[in-house]
Amino acid sequence: MDETTLHRPKELIERFAISAAGLRIWANEFADFLSPSAQKSQTETGYSSQRRYTDDDLRVLSVVKRHLDDGHTYEEVRRRIRTEPVNDEPLPTSAPEPTSGAETRAVAPLTEEHPIMLAFRQALEAKDETIRSLEARVGEIVANKDLTIAVLHDQLTTREALIKTLGIRPLTPPPARFRWSLLTKILLEPVDTTAHGDTKP
Repeated sequence: MDETTLHRPKELIERFAISAAGLRIWANEFADFLSPSAQKSQTETGYSSQRRYTDDDLRVLSVVKRHLDDGHTYEEVRRRIRTEPVNDEPLPTSAPEPTSGAETRAVAPLTEEHPIMLAFRQALEAKDETIRSLEARVGEIVANKDLTIAVLHDQLTTREALIKTLGIRPLTPPPARFRWSLLTKILLEPVDTTAHGDTKP
C-alpha cells in the first residue's frame, strides 16, 4: 500500500473497533496531527465531504487508541504524540477476513449483531468518548484556575512586603462632620434673660 492511499472512515472503524461517532471525536480532538484530507470540510455545494485518512493518519490514531486505552487524557495523548516518533508506529491490521463454507455458517450466529443492539453499542461508545473529552477539558480548566490563584497570591504577598518595607501607614479616618444641627439649635433657641437679672420692676 503506497503512501498516497486514502482510507475511508468505514475501514478505520473496522480496524480500530470504534464507532463512527468515536472516530469523528478523535479526528476533531487530534486534527493538528492529521492530514488535510482527514479534516472536516465542505463541498462546493455546501454539503459535508467525507473524510479520507492517509497511512500516517492511521499511525497517529493508532497511537491515540493505545494511550487512551491506557487511561490517558486527550491532553496527555497530545503531549505524547508531540514527543514520540509516530512514524515508527505500525499500521493497524485490517479486520479478519470471514471464513468460508460450513465454518462460516457455524460461526455466523455468534458474530452477527442485531441492528438495534449495534446502534445502542455505538451510542454508548460515543457517550464514553464525549465524557472522556469533557473530563480532559475540565482538567485543563481546573489547572488554569489553580495557576491564576497562585499568581494572584504571589502578587498580594509582594505588595504586602512592599508596604512593610516602605513603612506606609494606614490612612487616618476623615474628620468628623461639623454638627450644623447643634449650631442651629444654639442660634434659634430663645435666651433666658432672667438668669442675668434683667427682669422688669
